[in-house]
Amino acid sequence: FISLIKVRKSPSTFSSTVLALVAVFIALIAIGPLGYPEIEVSALAPFRIFYSVFPGIDSLRAISRLGSVIILLLSLAAIPTLNHYKNLVLLLIPLLILESRLSSFPLAPLAPSPKMFSSLPRLISNDSAVLITPLSGKLDKNNQVISWSEVAEINSSYLVALRESTPLLMNGYSGQRPKTIYELPRIMSRFPSQAALEKLLEFEKLRFLIVLGSKIDGFSEDEFLEKLSVIGDRVSIVNRDGADFIIEIQKSSGKPFLIPLKTSGN
Repeated sequence: FISLIKVRKSPSTFSSTVLALVAVFIALIAIGPLGYPEIEVSALAPFRIFYSVFPGIDSLRAISRLGSVIILLLSLAAIPTLNHYKNLVLLLIPLLILESRLSSFPLAPLAPSPKMFSSLPRLISNDSAVLITPLSGKLDKNNQVISWSEVAEINSSYLVALRESTPLLMNGYSGQRPKTIYELPRIMSRFPSQAALEKLLEFEKLRFLIVLGSKIDGFSEDEFLEKLSVIGDRVSIVNRDGADFIIEIQKSSGKPFLIPLKTSGN
């Protein structure tokens, strides 16, 4: 702030001060909401103001990545001081080089894949798409995803487990949440159900559904089989290993598949 008073004598110092203040402001925003506004968990950080007031802010993903902008601004702000601290700069250069050098990345060991996956190559053709459930962990009271990070972790584990298999796998998570991705965990959490089956039939190449009941809390095999029988001959179990099932989805059947139409006044 002293540099603001001496602006006429040192314009470069004024510029550095402005850049530093902007960096501090962005740092406060980069902290994030410190809550979960989507499910009405209180968020008291400065970011909450922007989240509620400015259009489009609620669509930003990984707001902490603004840290790279902060580093850039602080680097620019430090330029006028370089002539006064030449020895310090010479010391920082090797430190920056060493700090960015990684000889290896620590990776978590692969979790064992369900035995069910080993039977996929002989059961499923190359042109048939596969969907694996569960797609998420526990849902909240409104049947919405609590943690999208968990969604990414779960679906990534399926991708890794089937990396050498041939089926077309629908599972994945890019961080984008169009309507289908947003609603699919909720709809598929109710499978077997008519609504879930109707959703599955919307995907043209989807032919097989893998239900990993062993990964679902409170999963009841008897209840699952009873609900599956209600759907009719649109689905059939082609393989089973305890509470895990491979289910084939028929795009057409001998029985009519009727979807009720909404009409007004009736």
